[in-house]
Amino acid sequence: MRTKGTLTFLMLMVFCSGLVQAQTTRNLANHLVMCEPFTMSFEHPFDGEMKKREVKGLRGGKCLYEEEMPNNTRLVCRFSEELRKKAANAYRQGGNRPLQEIMDEADCDIEGGSNASATAEAESAPASREGVDALRTQSPGSKWEDFCVATADESFAYPTGSDDPRFLVREGQEFLVSSRSFGDLDVVALLEVGPVVFSLDQDAEAKLSFSCDPSSIGNSFNSKLVIMEDTTVYSDKALSEAACQLSQGTVAKGRSFRLDPANASTGMKDPYEVYQFKLSGAFSGNCDGLNSGYIKAPRAEIYGIWQSAVPVVYLWPQD
Repeated sequence: MRTKGTLTFLMLMVFCSGLVQAQTTRNLANHLVMCEPFTMSFEHPFDGEMKKREVKGLRGGKCLYEEEMPNNTRLVCRFSEELRKKAANAYRQGGNRPLQEIMDEADCDIEGGSNASATAEAESAPASREGVDALRTQSPGSKWEDFCVATADESFAYPTGSDDPRFLVREGQEFLVSSRSFGDLDVVALLEVGPVVFSLDQDAEAKLSFSCDPSSIGNSFNSKLVIMEDTTVYSDKALSEAACQLSQGTVAKGRSFRLDPANASTGMKDPYEVYQFKLSGAFSGNCDGLNSGYIKAPRAEIYGIWQSAVPVVYLWPQD
């Protein structure tokens, strides 16, 4: 009887596990439709190992989705609103490979593994800094051609001169220039999580070349205030009522604005941080005259430090 009871118990556990997995997959689908950050674990059909699926949020107007795959690779997709609804329906219907039917329509890539880009990163890293990860950024491209770009002439560790650097800047890597602050150069790195500002000292700046005259770069008073990602402004701190949408690339018409953290009690590892956004004269004309609202900034652990990718930054104009 013990054997039969044990078997019954194990069958019940398997059944309950299946129910939990199905519910988690439905939660993933619901978050994908809204493009709200969400993570789940699943057993990959290729190797039977546990992997991770993650909705990361809006990036440049599209929903960034990642799924771990065998051999240290990952599927990275950028879904339009229509395609994320299709993807969500595919997950609700189940199956081992739910995204297979929409792969031809979606903007998806396989990243990681033993590929040429990984080899290039390893070759460009200084030999004396083995074990320090290279910073992974996106190139600004023509989208930001009206603003100054700084390009690394050689690879270097950040912070320069540190015995415990956070990451490597690779030769050829590009950053948008923000301004100067207390003698340091503030640059904007276009990371997967969104735009993040780093301050580079004079030693690091000496390893950069610029698309503008570097001697002209001053404080943020002469920079342009720019919306870096499509950003929803909400009328309430709970983010339940959308007031307006600020499009990527919108440049402020004035300089009067404020950003204040609105959820100081948020845990360090929460997926986003809420800010009270006082648009005032800067963006109120783009938001039906609204003077104050709330926005959210995705959060991520960036080489050991949790940071928020606030979608509103100062950029230095091209000459």
